[in-house]
Amino acid sequence: MKITSEIIANLRPCSDRFYNFLKHYGTYDGDLQNFVTLDKITYDDKVWVFTRLATPKQNSKWAELIADSAQDIKSDGSIQSSVREAYVSAANNLIATTRFSTYYISHRSTMLVAILSAGEDMSKFDEFEKLQQEKNLTLMLEAL
Repeated sequence: MKITSEIIANLRPCSDRFYNFLKHYGTYDGDLQNFVTLDKITYDDKVWVFTRLATPKQNSKWAELIADSAQDIKSDGSIQSSVREAYVSAANNLIATTRFSTYYISHRSTMLVAILSAGEDMSKFDEFEKLQQEKNLTLMLEAL
């Protein structure tokens, strides 16, 4: 999946997020594999770009991969299965995926994993959220 400044401009992002992209990567001309590694682009912006450039099938595949990854959240069977079932159910309803639905699943999975992984120690929430975001970006590449 090719990504350039012009392609992103054609997606019509909000001006402040596009300005941030141009400020740091104004002449960017690369692929998704490189784009997801750019450190001055937020996770939200990477997801926003992907969900708009990906086909419905790729968005659906990514949602399914995220749902499948939810089984790794906890070894506690009840939490594991209920969370995974929720995401599998959502992913299965995304045969005609909307960008918003995939975006939503990406963010919900990140928050749930962080909350469940941190457990009683919410000071670790940011750490677990970052780990899940990285995992979701890896799964994004698998969806292509």
